[in-house]
Amino acid sequence: MEADSPAAALYEIWWTRLERALYAVLIPPHLRELLPGPINATVQLGLLRTPDTRLGPVPATARDTMLVETLRAAMAELRQRLGPDMAAWRWGTLHTITLDHPLADIPAIKAQFPQPGGHQTGTGGDSYTVMARWYNPLAKGPDPYRTTGGASYLMVCDVGAWDNSVFLNFPGQAGDPRSPHYADFLPAWLKGQMQPLLFSTSRVKAATISRTTLKPIKKS
Repeated sequence: MEADSPAAALYEIWWTRLERALYAVLIPPHLRELLPGPINATVQLGLLRTPDTRLGPVPATARDTMLVETLRAAMAELRQRLGPDMAAWRWGTLHTITLDHPLADIPAIKAQFPQPGGHQTGTGGDSYTVMARWYNPLAKGPDPYRTTGGASYLMVCDVGAWDNSVFLNFPGQAGDPRSPHYADFLPAWLKGQMQPLLFSTSRVKAATISRTTLKPIKKS
């Protein structure tokens, strides 16, 4: 589900339309406040493979009609949002991520901790990819595909050769916006480019670019 993929854009908007259609069929109106989230994907796929009377008296016909209608609606939405040229569609244009400080509602804090990457940055992935970056398919409003969560830290360790281990953390290693490491991992995270996680003393020393020494303050 690459950010620059036209096929990913079509798939995601079609899948979102299908989720909404199945939700409307399966969840009674009086239960929707209790079940505001989408239906589990395994349940949805099972119903599409083997439709039953929950879809109506002629389940297979109802399923086929739903698939065609939601695909047409997805195509129309993409043309409206991204233009008539399908080759120019990009999933990342719709699937954006905005990184705000948890206390960004406080103006003074928001001013001190700017958004890494700017206001919005396009990303790939979805709820079901390894590099999970999910969104709420039942969300309303002009920006329903924005990223609402995802895998912020990833690590793969080689226990036979620890220096081969890799990791990824975003937006950076420092929580201080004055640091060059405040958002330096964000581009790598967006692309899914794992970074070296060195272990041995020799490899760590060879890769060191700065050193911080903390000294206790002696009280007089």
